Amino acid sequence: MLSRALKAAASIIAAIWIGLILGVSFFAATIKFMAVGVPLEQLLAVGKVTFQAFWWIELAAFVLLVSTVLTVCTRGVLIGILLLFLLLLIQHFGVLPGLDTELNRTVAGETVEETNLHFVYVAIDCIKLIVLFCLAIIMRNERVAT
Repeated sequence: MLSRALKAAASIIAAIWIGLILGVSFFAATIKFMAVGVPLEQLLAVGKVTFQAFWWIELAAFVLLVSTVLTVCTRGVLIGILLLFLLLLIQHFGVLPGLDTELNRTVAGETVEETNLHFVYVAIDCIKLIVLFCLAIIMRNERVAT
């Protein structure tokens, strides 16, 4: 019975994480730039704080997800978990520092060359969404050995 409950919890955590990514990365991040009369520097500063905080929220979601599937995970679930961990690390330590540098230079009034870092960040978020969706479905539908 515990295995069934843990898998249901893992599925719910994955679904909530999907909602968080959609809400923060895809909606809030773009909608804030529609605010009239707010200087770009302030919008960028809000975005920086938002994504620094979101790292911790995603890390907490990851830890919760891992803690629910640790005792009941299959090879497919383990691969998904490892992929999520790798994507989080790449995003936080590989992409965000470059985006922060661009942001700081923009706020300082420097001309910043266009890079693909935003697209890389979004691509990683899209991959996370796919992995989380697959994990939610797998955990929801997987038979539990009794």
